Amino acid sequence: MKKRLIPHNQLGLPFTEPEYMPKEVSPLPPPIVARNIVVRAKWEMNTSGDIYPELRFGGKYLEHAGFQIGRVVALIVRKNKVVLTVSRPDADPEPQVTARFISIKARRKRAIALRLKTR
Repeated sequence: MKKRLIPHNQLGLPFTEPEYMPKEVSPLPPPIVARNIVVRAKWEMNTSGDIYPELRFGGKYLEHAGFQIGRVVALIVRKNKVVLTVSRPDADPEPQVTARFISIKARRKRAIALRLKTR
């Protein structure tokens, strides 16, 4: 009896294995901005007077990354990791937040104009 050197399937045909092709992994896009921020202490004004860690950051880079004013953001906190994701990027920003921002911006412009007039 002859030994089969090539494995055969149930029909007696040799298996043809396709060449191994690794999946193409798209590289991560470069970060819009990379910076280090410090975890600060936040004091809660309540009866216990607890102090909690706080992260504060902001800038035009957030807008360029898709975090426009009025957007709803999902926050996921894991051990040594915080992930912020725009929940509904296709939806319009929250109208009441956008309207409040526009009114604050208008008040600031008026205040700056008054300061410049009085000088």
